Amino acid sequence: VEEVATLRERSVREVTIRFAATVDPGPFVTLAGVRDVEVHDTVLHCHLSGSADGLVKLAARFEVLDFSSAPPDLDTLFLHYYQDSGSDERVTRH
Repeated sequence: VEEVATLRERSVREVTIRFAATVDPGPFVTLAGVRDVEVHDTVLHCHLSGSADGLVKLAARFEVLDFSSAPPDLDTLFLHYYQDSGSDERVTRH
């Protein structure tokens, strides 16, 4: 049985980026470790596992007004851990 701390290290983080203008979600969808990309006007939400380097560098190509990354709560943590990985739904645009 894995420790909660180990699960958190390997877990998916919830990321929200607010840009000065609308961005195309396409380049974000192709980044390693990024999934569940949603764009609402100038705000991009996604889930990130692993290094944030690629996401931060891509976001920096645009004017970023706000950036937040939070570890998931325990419910979300276990949901992602046991979730079926068969879904390839990677982007939602609103």
